[in-house]
Amino acid sequence: TLFSSDIELSLFKDLYSSLYEVVNLMKIYEINIITDNKHHNSIDISNESDSMIDIQLDNDLDKHISDMISDIRWTVCGFPSDNPTKDFESNGLLGLQCLISFFKKYPTKAASIALKIRRARLYHCNISSTAVQLAKITSQILNLTPHPESDDKPLAHMARQTHTWALLSNVDAFNEVFDLSFFTFDESWKYIIENQHNNKIDVKIYSDVVYETQLVLNHIINKLQPTTISSMWDHWIKIKLQRYEHSLSNNASIDISTTTSANLSNSSSTTALDNHTGSPNKLDTKLDGKLDNNVVSKVREDVNINCEIVKSNHGIKTHIFGGSMILALDEIMQLERGLPTNYQCYNWQLLYRLSKDGSDLNTLINSASTTTSTIYLLVILDSNGSKFGGLITSRLGTSNGGYIGTNDTTVFTYIHNNNLEMYSSSGSNSYYLLTTHEVLALGGGGDFAIYLDSDLQAGSSGPCATFNSPSLIKSLNQQFSCVEIELYALVSIGDTLHHKHNNDLSIL
Repeated sequence: TLFSSDIELSLFKDLYSSLYEVVNLMKIYEINIITDNKHHNSIDISNESDSMIDIQLDNDLDKHISDMISDIRWTVCGFPSDNPTKDFESNGLLGLQCLISFFKKYPTKAASIALKIRRARLYHCNISSTAVQLAKITSQILNLTPHPESDDKPLAHMARQTHTWALLSNVDAFNEVFDLSFFTFDESWKYIIENQHNNKIDVKIYSDVVYETQLVLNHIINKLQPTTISSMWDHWIKIKLQRYEHSLSNNASIDISTTTSANLSNSSSTTALDNHTGSPNKLDTKLDGKLDNNVVSKVREDVNINCEIVKSNHGIKTHIFGGSMILALDEIMQLERGLPTNYQCYNWQLLYRLSKDGSDLNTLINSASTTTSTIYLLVILDSNGSKFGGLITSRLGTSNGGYIGTNDTTVFTYIHNNNLEMYSSSGSNSYYLLTTHEVLALGGGGDFAIYLDSDLQAGSSGPCATFNSPSLIKSLNQQFSCVEIELYALVSIGDTLHHKHNNDLSIL
């Protein structure tokens, strides 16, 4: 009665058997930490019990299912429930399958991660919930859309982004990207948690680790766009090396010869890791340690509003070239994190600002011709203090009176206590973007979500069927007067736009 299908029961037994080697390695890991702690007072083990070291393990798969469920190995590995099957009830079957595969391929890394999570003692942040979250993130990053009878189709048939088709032609692609997410999660844990001065771990810090994992994974898959599993792992290793070199240049505290890492790298259990084609090898252990002091996501604005804003996310820096006269720093970070996954971690290049470039719609539209990007952020401030706008995901230019755009088009507002609210496509129609010499509009099928007139002096915002959104402004009559308008192009990291605002920049 604990399992809804024979498949779930089989997966549970499979996971149970994979715990054997992981827990053995965790015992080795814990002993090494205790030994190392005699010489380095960097790890607090005062509250750790010795129970795990004395665990007597067996690998008898014929034992009764109730004994398997109550086995101490579950709590040792960080599973919180008395009944571990409950941890995977909510959309967790995919996470369970991926976790089994990860445990079997990389028992050493699994032991390291499981021990860290166990020592964190966060009930809702555990190895099972982490696996489920990473499986969801992997699906989002790959932009997979399930189809009927998708089990019989290659993964590429489920992918909406053409640049992932070559990567997904490999039958193991999803599990490989999931593996990459777990390795990235482990790295992010080091950067964020192990560099905390007080070593305090709470849910917010754990969430930062998961978010950083998402940023790095999105950067690799959707910005660098590898076409093979091998090149994907190569990109990951290069990013890791760049972070390592960056920390050296900043005189960060680095401990390459970590006793635990050295001992684990000599374990016979690293064979699967070292021999896995295209995957990370012993470089992973050589670069273990505290790699970066800059571990908290933050935004810094220069004194000159037109200078560069740097959004630093532990090695992946994105910039706002041209600053913002509308959005405060916390609002920028809300928007950066609220954008659809595929549109995060871009540079924002200012193309147009009403107060500087004049109140003319054609000037705004023509500014888009200075970039090859087809992704834009439109941000508006009205006379009532409403801050709102939209993500435009198709080439901005005058059309022949018809709507264009994609279902990634999104509108947003900050009208409720300066908290970001975002509205994506409802699927009810495809009235995403309308641009002529006289009007720019987002949404339709009733009221526009955003409507701007030709001189950019006034506009309107009402309930819109395209995004299932309410009015984005504070005014009850749905009309607004423009105070400031900014248009940004979203540009891949490393790209530089030659734009007239560049003279204002202070590029780091």
